[in-house]
Amino acid sequence: MKKRFLFFIALSTLLLSCSTAGQSLSTEVDFIIWSHSDIQPKDNKTLRDFKIAVDDMSQLERIDISITAGDIVEKSRSEHLYREYLELRKKVNCLNWFEIAGNHEWRDIETYTRLVNPKLHYSVTAGNILLLFISNSASGRMTEIPDNVFQWWEQNVIENQDKIIITVTHGSLKNSGLLQSRANIERQFIKNSERFESVLKKYKVDIWISGHSHIPGYLPFTDYKNEDLGGTIFIDNGAIREDLFSNIESRVIIFKKDSDIVTIKHRDHKEKKYITSFEKEYRLSKKFHYEKDSEIKLQAMP
Repeated sequence: MKKRFLFFIALSTLLLSCSTAGQSLSTEVDFIIWSHSDIQPKDNKTLRDFKIAVDDMSQLERIDISITAGDIVEKSRSEHLYREYLELRKKVNCLNWFEIAGNHEWRDIETYTRLVNPKLHYSVTAGNILLLFISNSASGRMTEIPDNVFQWWEQNVIENQDKIIITVTHGSLKNSGLLQSRANIERQFIKNSERFESVLKKYKVDIWISGHSHIPGYLPFTDYKNEDLGGTIFIDNGAIREDLFSNIESRVIIFKKDSDIVTIKHRDHKEKKYITSFEKEYRLSKKFHYEKDSEIKLQAMP
């Protein structure tokens, strides 16, 4: 554990110098997903860091979809924080907000489902993109997903191979190739990940978004295209709160119309800049098609 801690310190110092400031958020794009997670304020009083992020993102002319991939709160008795979250997000020009429950939501899942999102597992379509949202099903450190939810996900993947499929979970897959996977930090994985990994080897899922790790974006392998798992692009959100070795972070995922290229940007909201050394472009399995102002449809798991 000590060696891993020293590794993060040394690598953090080396790579901080690669970050450059000054880039503004582009509005000359076709479709923008703002993806973040792990707001969880430590003192349970206010969402200070999330407010900084929202103020930063409010300068963007339009966001098509905002994703909160779990852990809005840290502790139980957090109704006031859920209400603050819902109020703060109004500052961002985005009408389509989608959340999943992380392990911390399960400390008071009734309040989360009552105030934020009653649907724990559901799909969203936007053009030829299909997003599959899968919440935690327990409060443990490992992300637990029951077999019936896995089967729902598997069926959606098999039946929608003509679409660009994006999966959103709180924890990541054990063999994703992300940094936590390479460091074998088991508590950050989905329990029984092999169920999902076997499907990825047979059927295409273009992108898999997760949080939970709090790993800063200036470290390597915070996004990674894993050819051993069907070429799935795994994206780690980091954390949208300030931690010991990281600022307030999120990911901006950009699709261009009639293009099979997706751009992933790492946003540092405290510094109001992108971590440019880790901006990447990846090739999707098919071109993105979407008409502006077309309907974004949500369907809950039956």
